[in-house]
Amino acid sequence: MLWGERKLDVQDWFFSSAYGHGASMKRQRIIYLDIARCIAILSISLNHAVNRTYTNYVKASIIEEFHELSRASIFLKTAVTVFSRIGVPLFLMITGALILGRKMETKDDFRRFMKHNFLSFFVTTEIWLFLGYWFHVFFEPSFVMTNVSDLVFGCIKTMLFMDMKVFSSMWYLQMILPVYLLLPVLNWFLHHSPVPSLLMIPAGIVVLLSFVIPTLNVYLPIWDMEPVSMGLSSGNLFSLYLVYILAGYWIHQGRLDKIPVSLSVCISVTAYVLFCRVQYYDYSWTSHLVSYTSPGILLCSVFLFDSLRRIKAIRNEILLGCVSWISRISFAIYLVHVFIVQYIYWYQDFAGWHRSMQMAYLEAVSVGGSILIIWLLSRIRIFREKLFLIK
Repeated sequence: MLWGERKLDVQDWFFSSAYGHGASMKRQRIIYLDIARCIAILSISLNHAVNRTYTNYVKASIIEEFHELSRASIFLKTAVTVFSRIGVPLFLMITGALILGRKMETKDDFRRFMKHNFLSFFVTTEIWLFLGYWFHVFFEPSFVMTNVSDLVFGCIKTMLFMDMKVFSSMWYLQMILPVYLLLPVLNWFLHHSPVPSLLMIPAGIVVLLSFVIPTLNVYLPIWDMEPVSMGLSSGNLFSLYLVYILAGYWIHQGRLDKIPVSLSVCISVTAYVLFCRVQYYDYSWTSHLVSYTSPGILLCSVFLFDSLRRIKAIRNEILLGCVSWISRISFAIYLVHVFIVQYIYWYQDFAGWHRSMQMAYLEAVSVGGSILIIWLLSRIRIFREKLFLIK
């Protein structure tokens, strides 16, 4: 048993436990998963702060900014940007560890999953799509008000995942819903197939098509080489995000235990440093960003997850309690903080601010404000369970 690990019951593999809600605080926690969630929510919140402080998506502006800012400022931008990409992979691996780690043996198991996991998450998603839409209507400076019927129709379309007018960060909610519908199938295969390792074949092909070749194609023109094209599409197999989910399950089952933990740490750190160097170079000439399809992010997040599982680093009970509490509300932080950071971005004048101070301010106020709001509103049961999915 590792880091207080115990046998999971149905509430532990609650669908949204990928974001840190599930087991009651009174129950014993799986501490390494709590730590992974804390790192993940820090990564994601920093992603939203760094993208509102620096330019990360407009090619001409990226290159111009690279030559205008100091090396120290570009280095900070690079380090935070690369770190901000490991949060989603960590959350997906936690999902794999918890949901795929428990057998679904009966129809009742499946019904329970659909009712208490998928349906609960779907309802919460709809609530936040509704809130996100009207937040843009009333607060976005560039939003053009139309007649009431158009506004209502726009809200309906947003909640039906069509022509969505919400934060771009809500892409995760749209992605994870269909992915979770496939998890019971993967769960059955992993626990009932005579050769469950066969899943490594399509997973390996997806890594080649979605991680290796696209990254290679970015740099082939440097050597006057044509991009590599493949007739086979990863879309014909399964989502690249399922690679992370499967990796989380296999790591949780100890499939990397033969690798020394020191080597896992070394691989994770080396991948991070190497791809910081790659990203720093890319900023000088292209709009390419390391992403969830970058081999470096795959290696860094996978071996970080494995390292956390095997390193017993925290013994202080007070610190463990804080980590577990932040883990438990991490999904709520993800949902709330972007409203705060976007409002500040729209309405606060940062002229004259140093970039590092602006980013630190956005991070501290949005996350700190989120924690305060969650602490206050979660005292009301319906908000705690429906709005924040804290069980």
